[in-house]
Amino acid sequence: MFQLHDISKTFGERQVLRHCNLTIDKGEVVGLVGKNGAGKSTLFQIIMQEIKPDAGSVQISESIGYLPQYPTFGKEETVAKLFRQYQEFEIDTVLHTVGLTTIPRAQNIMLLSGGEKTRLFLAKIVIANPAPTLLLLDEPTNNLDLAGLLWLEEFIATFEGAVFLTSHDRQFLDNAIDTTIELRDGELKKYGGNYSFYREQKEIEQEAYERQYDAQQKKIKRIEEDISRMEIRARTGEKEFGSRMPYQRRKIRKSAEQMASRRKRLEKFLHSEKKLEEPEKRMSSYIRLSGKTPSGKILLHIKKLSKSFENRLIIADFDATVTGTEHVWISGNNGSGKSTLLKIIMDELSPDSGSIEKGVGISIGYYSQERDDLDSENTILDELTKMGLTPTESYKVAINFRFQRNELMKKIKELSIGQRAKVSFAKLTAGNYQLLLLDEPTNNLEIETREVIEDALRNFRGALLIASHDRYFLEQIGIDREINELSIHSSP
Repeated sequence: MFQLHDISKTFGERQVLRHCNLTIDKGEVVGLVGKNGAGKSTLFQIIMQEIKPDAGSVQISESIGYLPQYPTFGKEETVAKLFRQYQEFEIDTVLHTVGLTTIPRAQNIMLLSGGEKTRLFLAKIVIANPAPTLLLLDEPTNNLDLAGLLWLEEFIATFEGAVFLTSHDRQFLDNAIDTTIELRDGELKKYGGNYSFYREQKEIEQEAYERQYDAQQKKIKRIEEDISRMEIRARTGEKEFGSRMPYQRRKIRKSAEQMASRRKRLEKFLHSEKKLEEPEKRMSSYIRLSGKTPSGKILLHIKKLSKSFENRLIIADFDATVTGTEHVWISGNNGSGKSTLLKIIMDELSPDSGSIEKGVGISIGYYSQERDDLDSENTILDELTKMGLTPTESYKVAINFRFQRNELMKKIKELSIGQRAKVSFAKLTAGNYQLLLLDEPTNNLEIETREVIEDALRNFRGALLIASHDRYFLEQIGIDREINELSIHSSP
């Protein structure tokens, strides 16, 4: 029902897609994985004919529903206007399908949460006539809370057509897809199975490649050492015997012939086997978070905290204590007050009542999902040096986070959302904190970077207070205690 044939696309000097082939049949749920900037969204735009490939063709025999990474609506658009061409019973049915039955028809869509906008855009796709039989979902888990993620998994499981999606949410990929496609260096590679199966296969491939590379390097080294020894022998012979003795001249000529033979052998070896590129170093071993807290020390003591916005109660009589090296998870749906609580702790907002006591000598690091710690006019190196690092130290930290050298002098406003997120976390590694407040730390980050952060947080010897919907991430770092939404009241 859907086929890519030999698709290629180049932007400037960079070839994003290279001879890509793919077929998806009815009933398949296929996940596309790859680093930020690998070309996943470009591939979706080619399928939707929003941009043209340089070569190749797209064959589609069914109707497509496309959820872009950032769904857009008109500034004054309401729910009623969005569905104005449909009958009331059709609107009721589709809003029930996407779990938005209580949303007012006069509601301005721009005032909805990101998760609600995602659901509403999906409703717009599903209600179309003819109904789509192929869904293209570009990062559909962005902005969804846990309830939204569970809903989306069920929605995909019951969809009767095919689904082609991209996501950085590993638990979602495990639960939702049955085939994984990797986009790497412009090429597509298919793996049967969900994300965990793909990761196991990639680990096997990586280890095999590293063994092949090491074996090839050893063979090259042996041949080069052989050549080097003969060159030394030949130079020594020329210096010692010159051209006076015929048998020595023959010996020198023989050495030269042997050197030529060894060089030819090396060239033939490299030509026949193709010289392997050095394996990419794993990022996780380079990232560390400083800071250490005694196990019984009280870091935060929150008493009877309350906060309202425009007569809407967000937090009510909230009490909590964080001690030692606890990993505390603040759970709850979108709008339940998680970000508000963290901002109050960081003195960015004032509570209506209640108090927060911080432990003596405690230094708190804060990761905001809005990235409001970044100056848009600063470069990556500027943001790191203002943390007290030297230019050399800042350079090393940025390189460890896989920033390219030509990116280091880019202004923050020129970076992608994912790159800005990496800068914010890189800044945390420059400080010495006893407590870290993390507000959705994995949003917009590629999977490799998520794994790096998980490794750093597992080894952090301070405490964590985390608001996150990333189930896989929470499992990897380990959670000691949950503060649930019964303690932080959802807004009506």
